[in-house]
Amino acid sequence: MKKLTVFAFATILFGSACKQKTSEVPLVVSREMQVQKNLDSLKAVAATGDLVVRLGDDLLSYQIKFLNEADQSYSHAGLVIEKNGKKVIAHITPDEVDRDGIQYTPIDSFLNPGKNLSCALYRYNFTPSEKDSVLIEIEKYKAFHTHFDRVYNLASDAEMYCSEMISKAIRAATHQRIKFREVNVPPKMQPALYRYFKQTLSKQIIAERKIMTIDNLYRVPECKRLMQFTLKYLPGQ
Repeated sequence: MKKLTVFAFATILFGSACKQKTSEVPLVVSREMQVQKNLDSLKAVAATGDLVVRLGDDLLSYQIKFLNEADQSYSHAGLVIEKNGKKVIAHITPDEVDRDGIQYTPIDSFLNPGKNLSCALYRYNFTPSEKDSVLIEIEKYKAFHTHFDRVYNLASDAEMYCSEMISKAIRAATHQRIKFREVNVPPKMQPALYRYFKQTLSKQIIAERKIMTIDNLYRVPECKRLMQFTLKYLPGQ
């Protein structure tokens, strides 16, 4: 009986130790799982009027990010809106001629980890009426069949690039309460733009041209960052 009691006690003690040891084993989360978790969180948090920025993994995106004034982290931007009860990103890109207008892209596609390196979510301090007005402005640009601005001309509303469209929509929706800083093309990027424009603009025009950079969309006091994370890890990271 004594031996049985000792055996039972040892069994209970061993079982307790095993349970404790098992509970201390950390759950290993892969990078891919963490990226998906972050994306799910972003989709849950994102609201109409929020700014989403990304850095593509292609050569053009790498070059575009150097147009930014201070923070050279991102190459493209869009605004969150709701269409048919679903959150999508309103943005404009220099795609083929028949697809270079404003597009409504699902968040998962806009932030596809297979094509993008990183992203961030920002929020402006819109009033409810301003938030509604932002959507109205975007819809107006789309109805007017606004095309991508391939010469980066802020003076025209018939054609716009991504940050230009966003800044103009927000300025109009807030009646200039939120303003954005426009800057000259950085000197080191002027030769690249001269080649990009296929020499249709003189070097002097490019040097004097004001542009709306992506980083200046969120480098304003009325905007705060909610999330920022990596979408794709490169070898060695």
